[in-house]
Amino acid sequence: MNWHVIRVPRRDLNQALGAIRSGGGTVVATNLYADDVAITYLT
Repeated sequence: MNWHVIRVPRRDLNQALGAIRSGGGTVVATNLYADDVAITYLT
């Protein structure tokens, strides 16, 4: 398993989550910031 952390604009959150899941990844955490979101996931 590999851990990944990415930051995306809040407006792109649903698209990013869909891409992670369709690629076989599992989201384990999200952290909200002022204008963006950090997503931690496993592949």
